[in-house]
Amino acid sequence: MALSGEHKEILIDKREELVKSIQLHGLWPRLRSCRIVTENDEERIRLNGTRIEQVGLLLDHLAQRTDRDYEAFCKCLERNNQGHLVRQYLGGLPQEAIQTTGENKACCVRFKDMLCCKQLPERATDPFEAYMLTAGPFESESLAVKEARRLLKRRYSVLRDISPAPWDPEFNLDSADVYISLHLKEDKRLASQKRDFSQDQIFTSLRMNRTEEAERMVHENPKRILLEGDPGMGKSTLCQSLTYRWAYEICDARYCKYTPCIHSWSLVIYLTAPDYKDYTDIATAVCDNLLPGMTANEAFEEALEQSTTLFIVDSYDEGHTGNQLLRDLIRGRVCAEATVLIASRPNYLRDMLKNFDSTLSIGGFNREQKRLYVERFAEFRKQNMRRFEHLLDDKTEIASLCSNPLNLSILCLLISTEENQRIETRSELYSSVHRFLKKKASKRMRRSLDKIETEIILPLCRLSFDAYGRNETFLSNANLTTTSADAEDFCQSGYLTRKIKALGKDIRGLEFCPSSIGGTPDELTTLFSGLPSPK
Repeated sequence: MALSGEHKEILIDKREELVKSIQLHGLWPRLRSCRIVTENDEERIRLNGTRIEQVGLLLDHLAQRTDRDYEAFCKCLERNNQGHLVRQYLGGLPQEAIQTTGENKACCVRFKDMLCCKQLPERATDPFEAYMLTAGPFESESLAVKEARRLLKRRYSVLRDISPAPWDPEFNLDSADVYISLHLKEDKRLASQKRDFSQDQIFTSLRMNRTEEAERMVHENPKRILLEGDPGMGKSTLCQSLTYRWAYEICDARYCKYTPCIHSWSLVIYLTAPDYKDYTDIATAVCDNLLPGMTANEAFEEALEQSTTLFIVDSYDEGHTGNQLLRDLIRGRVCAEATVLIASRPNYLRDMLKNFDSTLSIGGFNREQKRLYVERFAEFRKQNMRRFEHLLDDKTEIASLCSNPLNLSILCLLISTEENQRIETRSELYSSVHRFLKKKASKRMRRSLDKIETEIILPLCRLSFDAYGRNETFLSNANLTTTSADAEDFCQSGYLTRKIKALGKDIRGLEFCPSSIGGTPDELTTLFSGLPSPK
């Protein structure tokens, strides 16, 4: 039977919202297993360049199917952590009571699995009784906190994608397929004494480094944790991964081997340092940036003060100046009982090191991590591993470049898009990124390469050097008035992206896409190699 008129109306009326919201990573295998698409259908749809175009074709394909396929499509979205789209746009699944029962069973499984991260009371023999005894603040939460957690988890759904190339969403990677867990080092020791930790130990690292005698004296895990790393080492991706796991993965002994793990917190607040600027209280900053539909009431303010809340603050180096509220958060003048994880480039917090219980650093990929990443990337992009093997040769100059996760990701992307792509040095990497951006901009904007250079890149050169002098990676509307180039053209070109504040709030400005790659005037000059001086 053909698709009913009601379902066809939904696909037409909600098309704009659906093409903007549906994420395809991880969805294709489910669609094929349900016989909604064939292998040929998938290949035909994925030949189109952008995700939006691909989703549009998928919806067109669905409109030619049956009501049974429509319901199966909704179930695929539910299982892919996109169930809110089903309820919001697609009319929900039929037999809601059956679905609710299934969700309750899944909830029980989650409760049981959460025991893996809790120490069971000796008198608890039944696992569900044990969970109730260890639930603590989870049981006595206010409605405001429960609603905040629901909204946060929905907002964090976008964190599944890793964007090593922000200039082109086509190259977003599914963290479930390609993410590699990082190795951390504790920074309070001499270099010869430093010890490696897995990122799952990030909340227990203080205890792990103590002697047996001192360990008995430490009754609490670290409340203030500093994570430092050079540009591109994976700080932001680690923060993103932790937050997404809190929202969408159950606590499982296979992955959560240490206590506490990311699931130990009732609320996880993931923001960047600039998001705290110009605010005088934490609750308002959180609501404005993450929960725009929620009011910072007293119950929510109290919840943020509790030990069951974790603050993850990324990009401290980009928003520390004049940020008194964030400094107060680090020093424990506000939310003293909450746990705070700060990610920053090195040496931006030297005057505040005494406030941290644990200071960790990211050292980049080792040989095994590089191999594992390249294998996963090749499999994810369905390409022959041989194209990437020279990246793993330690005898080449590029080997040290590949220890930087961002560099390795971009190298893999460039190699996957161009035949015979050989990059051996940092300068060649920047030049390749530049050539890639120019070609994509020319094709997307239907302008010649010469026009892209004169109308987009030259004005951007001038703006970029001015921004570097201000130690900024962001251009406000005021900055853009100094050039004749159009702001929308900058975005379309791929060199800049419209600034999104805290996962979804527009603040009227543009941000440099490759800001994690370059960092000095010489590196910016290399990125725009072959162009006249920006002066």
